[in-house]
Amino acid sequence: MSLIIAELSRILHRRATWMLVVVGLALTAIPSLFLVGTDAKGGIPADGLMLSCGLIGSFVCLCLGATYWGADFRHGTISSLLLFVPSRTRLWVARTLALALASMGMMLIVVGHPVLRILLRHGTVMAASGTAGVLPMLVRVLVLGVVSGLAGGFLGIVFKNTAGAVLVPLGALMVRWLLTVVVVEHAVWMVRFLPDTYVSALLQGETTVPWRVNASGELMNITVTYPEALGGTTLLLTLLGVLSWALFRYRSVTE
Repeated sequence: MSLIIAELSRILHRRATWMLVVVGLALTAIPSLFLVGTDAKGGIPADGLMLSCGLIGSFVCLCLGATYWGADFRHGTISSLLLFVPSRTRLWVARTLALALASMGMMLIVVGHPVLRILLRHGTVMAASGTAGVLPMLVRVLVLGVVSGLAGGFLGIVFKNTAGAVLVPLGALMVRWLLTVVVVEHAVWMVRFLPDTYVSALLQGETTVPWRVNASGELMNITVTYPEALGGTTLLLTLLGVLSWALFRYRSVTE
């Protein structure tokens, strides 16, 4: 427990952490200014606001995890940590748990002010529609924050730098564009298994993605549900975590 607290303290005392907080708040302020309002039935369009802010927060948490591990490899401070904690497995577990808590806090800070603005502006209709929509999505957003932060950290271990951990997820978005625009007839089914499909389902509860092209040339869609996305994300994150642990446990940290 003391090691986890120490790692949390290291995250809080990093300048990069607070830079990411400022960037996240600045970026989420843009959609919160334009997407908070009421529809014709008096309901709250929280989905659009939370989806936009959740995607921004997800990327911020990804960068948090990437810089947390990547910077220590780049500056060589990971070697100094191993002098005080010889067990690499123990250090990996402590840093993983600390990163999960920090990512949840980061996501809560980034998406907290849009949620608060919704609750304050539309408090009179919360009982009718707001609470049921906002709070479940807030929980989904926090789960996504933890997943994104851990993914960034695991990728930071794999690549031993921050840039690779950030560019690989962005490359997945380019793969989606290539599959859906360039080679849609042949490989569109692969979109279902891309990380950003799971991200969208985790935020919205479900998402619709292209699945195949039928005999008449029409694009057929398939719905990816939240349980399916959560299961797929857990599997991918577990595999990535095991890989990162193995590399951190047996690979030299100085090369």
